[in-house]
Amino acid sequence: MSRARKIDKQLLWGAENSSGNDDGDAFHPLDEDEQDEIVDRLAVRSSVSNFRAVQILSILFLLCSGAFLMTFTKIRKLEQEEGQMKQQLLFSVISIICSLMNLRYKIVREIKVAEKIRFRITSHQINISNLILLSFLAWSAIDGSKMKLVTFLLFVPHMLFAVSCIVNSFIDKLAGELDNLRGLKYKFKSA
Repeated sequence: MSRARKIDKQLLWGAENSSGNDDGDAFHPLDEDEQDEIVDRLAVRSSVSNFRAVQILSILFLLCSGAFLMTFTKIRKLEQEEGQMKQQLLFSVISIICSLMNLRYKIVREIKVAEKIRFRITSHQINISNLILLSFLAWSAIDGSKMKLVTFLLFVPHMLFAVSCIVNSFIDKLAGELDNLRGLKYKFKSA
């Protein structure tokens, strides 16, 4: 039996009813309530899976940020290129935190400084700031560092930013597909 049909059977009848036989005799059209129930189960399964992935990635981001902070505090023992390396590590930590915010939250926040002075902070603006920070890190890593390990470490925030963007894109596309699936309901009588 093909893998797609197995998944369809598990979704339509549950894991206990999909015995693995390939006869199509047991199929019956679903009414709108059953269709809603199937889409809701799929949405819950997707939500749980997305939550678990974001939690694991968040822990990874925090571990990387902690490693950069520990390196930042230990850097005073090294004499050469101390100031530039500290600045690069600090910018790396800030970039990782921005990537973590991009991964976990959709931010739209209006900040009121005075009565008539307001500005908005959005996830898009945070991503633009992060890209500026990452371009500075790439420029300073390629330009200034003589050690290959430090150059590699300064590109870790770039990879984490890419991962956060890819995961967010995947989650958004999956949510859009679930919304499209909700719109594809059919009437039982016309089926």
